[in-house]
Amino acid sequence: MRVLNCFKKYWLWLVLAFLLLYLIMLLSFGGDKWRGIEADVSTRVEQSLTAAGHQWAEVQTKDRGRDVLISGQAPSEVAKNSALEAAGSTTDSRGHLVTSSVTWSGEVLPPVVLQAPNFSADINSQRVVLQGYLANQQQIDQLVRSAQQQFGADRVVNQLKVGKNLKEVNKLNQLFNGFSFIPSQLTFKGQSLTLNGETSTEQLKTNVGRLMASKLGKSYTINNRINVIKVIKPEPVIEEVKVVNDLCQDDLTSLMESSTILFASSQARIKQQSYEVLDQVVSVLKQCPDAFVEVVGHTDNTGKRYNNLILSEKRAQAVVNYLVRKGADKAHLSAAGMGSTQPIADNKTPTGRAKNRRIEFTIK
Repeated sequence: MRVLNCFKKYWLWLVLAFLLLYLIMLLSFGGDKWRGIEADVSTRVEQSLTAAGHQWAEVQTKDRGRDVLISGQAPSEVAKNSALEAAGSTTDSRGHLVTSSVTWSGEVLPPVVLQAPNFSADINSQRVVLQGYLANQQQIDQLVRSAQQQFGADRVVNQLKVGKNLKEVNKLNQLFNGFSFIPSQLTFKGQSLTLNGETSTEQLKTNVGRLMASKLGKSYTINNRINVIKVIKPEPVIEEVKVVNDLCQDDLTSLMESSTILFASSQARIKQQSYEVLDQVVSVLKQCPDAFVEVVGHTDNTGKRYNNLILSEKRAQAVVNYLVRKGADKAHLSAAGMGSTQPIADNKTPTGRAKNRRIEFTIK
């Protein structure tokens, strides 16, 4: 009897030991399977978030089964909601939803407020200095390229830098196209442009303001602070001076009859092949230093009358700027444009229109 009781006792312990071992094995294999599910959920959710462009989002699935915890710093509320949607719509290879619920524990960064850029351009006959801050390097490259095309690459000094959280400016790649007002300063601050410089006519001041307004549009306020300085032209008191000036006028007229100053089509940029004749003009002007010379631009009748008037003024001013750079006295030079109002040939023929597109030099 005692042996039988002992056998029953050991048999009971043996059964309990087998049951315990079975439970341990079940929990071990089940835990591994559960970890595998969590790893698969984490991998697929991370892939979905990366594909949606949410690399900032962090995924946690440990001890959560098919539930997912999303954390990190969302750049905006829209980005946060998009990440939650991407995580919640993730499917496995069979097309079944991977996650049963998505929980958010991150934070949303405050929105970035973009500021208007602050930069300037100082333009004189020797160089053009660009300085200040723009939104990115592409904007800087556009502004520098526009200045180089208008004034020459060797004259542009680039001191621009990339600023933080700045708005982009439209039409920077065309900002200086046709701009021939020298010397001048353009200052961009916020949504306003301030123009500074000196000119001899109110009309040229107005034209410069209109030119920049047409480029920047209604989003910018133009502060035109260009000073109009009236040039006093004293009457020559010595007869010898008049004789010298008359000779210079004859030389200039003869030079323009045998040569033509060429410009880029519909622009005020002087073509390089015309530099030689303009250098000859400078030589003539140095022979009569007391002369006051008016440079007058003319066009044919192609296009609108107002546009032709503006173009002729810009071309005349471009010639003045070139002469000054080559040593002519700025105080003795002025620019004017007549547009198509004074033709010297028939505008109905190509030859006549070519003759009407001209620059004249008149000694006053």
